[in-house]
Amino acid sequence: MSFGNLKRYSEWYAKDCVMVLIKPGMKMNSVVDKCRETLRKGYVLLSNKRHLFDQPLAGYGVVIYDNWCEELRKETNQDLVDIKCMFPHFFIHYEGKLRIREFLELCTHLMQEIDKSAFKTAISKYDEILSISEKCMHEMLPKTPLNAAEAGIKRQAYIGILQRCKELEEEALAAISSYGVKSV
Repeated sequence: MSFGNLKRYSEWYAKDCVMVLIKPGMKMNSVVDKCRETLRKGYVLLSNKRHLFDQPLAGYGVVIYDNWCEELRKETNQDLVDIKCMFPHFFIHYEGKLRIREFLELCTHLMQEIDKSAFKTAISKYDEILSISEKCMHEMLPKTPLNAAEAGIKRQAYIGILQRCKELEEEALAAISSYGVKSV
């Protein structure tokens, strides 16, 4: 499926998003309290650097970039022409980073006690990840390699993109951690 076709599906990459932060069966807290709790749990999840070797594309946090790069290297080592671990993973990656960015923006509007400049820094890092991803989706993903050597070169480019996205996400998380989100 091409990115152009995917964009025509309803609800994909829509900039407006309705968020429900209420867990069934739990006492209702304020939206601000739920955002604070979600931010704390999300930070822990996104900061994960532990590999899950039995599930190479599983695991959340910045570890996913390392696992993903390793899968691309395995495909190159097997001389595969098809770059199997880019679809639909890259679209899911984009969607996830878009939603994180939107959530951080929501936090800046609802949580009065946060350091807005730190969160703006984090949001700008996610904006850069989204920009890199959009460029990749438009320019690189639609082009199918003709042979294993060409696929290997393309995988190296993807690895570079993923490494840059990981650096940006780590910078975003560092900005958020200055707010003291680990202990919120």
